[in-house]
Amino acid sequence: MKKFIFLITLFLVNIIYSQIQYDSIIKPRLNFSLNKSKVTDSIEKVILDNDTLYNNTTHSKKNLDFLLESSYADKGILYVYNFCAFNSSKKVSELKQWSVPIVVYFDKNIPKKIVSDFHHFYSQVKGVKNLEIGFTSDINKANYYIKSTSKIINGYSDEYKFKSNEEKENSILTGATYNINTDKNNKFYAGTLSINHNKIRTPSFNKQLKQLFFLSLFNSFLNNYVDKSSLLSKQYEDSTILSKYDLSLLKIHYSIIYDQKVNRNTFKILLQLANNQQWKNYS
Repeated sequence: MKKFIFLITLFLVNIIYSQIQYDSIIKPRLNFSLNKSKVTDSIEKVILDNDTLYNNTTHSKKNLDFLLESSYADKGILYVYNFCAFNSSKKVSELKQWSVPIVVYFDKNIPKKIVSDFHHFYSQVKGVKNLEIGFTSDINKANYYIKSTSKIINGYSDEYKFKSNEEKENSILTGATYNINTDKNNKFYAGTLSINHNKIRTPSFNKQLKQLFFLSLFNSFLNNYVDKSSLLSKQYEDSTILSKYDLSLLKIHYSIIYDQKVNRNTFKILLQLANNQQWKNYS
């Protein structure tokens, strides 16, 4: 009897999700055209004083394989991504993405060796869909400014307790922090990473710089749930190689630039849709 109920439940769930499409979860942005002949999916139109605009929004089936656990060697990575991308400390948390190419400009006070190492490290994201990181020597062409400052930087509240002064000095938001500009659709378009002059001279600065920049790609936080090879780990083991784990996290985050805001519940439905598509492919 229990087996029969399980099969019936599975059958009903499959029917429900077989009728759900990506465009019904993530509404596409409307695209209007003056040319009526180009209209494909809708006769919706906007009447203007001197003309008429016709809805030319295109609908397409999205490949959601990047939301399948089987796509990654590291088991449980989708659970970790869900935790990192949706800050659990907030009642309503929404995913945030860069929707434009990131063009980084370094303050002239930052040593060339540090800049060179950073260039080399983040050149390894090349190939991640919808994520482009470039560099410029012209501040007017940049949308991400990494600058040094004489101001004391402490990203922690006065109530935050450290186990020791050593822990405080080596913490991610001591001496450096970042700020990202976001539009009304949760898309990043500009950012600033500020570093205290004295922090640049510390042995751990390269590691801190790489981690802070990586955090700003997700608007995430350090935690104990990820592998030590990951830049999101509190125990990150510094390396010149961007780990496959972090490349997988970037792939999950940037495979699709979502047309609307995505909260944890919406993401959960996308995961269910991805698994249902996989089930249909094997059935």
